[in-house]
Amino acid sequence: MIKISTKILIVFLALFVAVPTFAQDNRRLETKVADALAQFPAQNGDHTAKIMVEILSTGAQGIAKFCDMIVPPGTGNDTQARMALESLAQYAGAPNRESERKLVESSILAALQKATDKEVKAFFIRRL
Repeated sequence: MIKISTKILIVFLALFVAVPTFAQDNRRLETKVADALAQFPAQNGDHTAKIMVEILSTGAQGIAKFCDMIVPPGTGNDTQARMALESLAQYAGAPNRESERKLVESSILAALQKATDKEVKAFFIRRL
């Protein structure tokens, strides 16, 4: 009887430990972007890297949301979005991150084409 109850307990413990690994992130894209943006300025380099992975996981659409937040100087507060894009460009430009670099590059090029203000365009060009 003790062996059976021990086995049942082990099975339940294994299920309890395994369930969080199946959890999915069901947040909307806007929520993911806002959550990442709220963490800037980051505490340290490790924290910045973690945020960059989160931003890259949003794909081109998520990076486009960050780019859409950039406004001409003096027309709004886009400091956190600028910090995020600067950090993202540096992170993706590091060695051995070719796929991330291509994603960030294509997203910034798309934002550059969409931008109308010359200061915003200059910001995107400097990130490239």
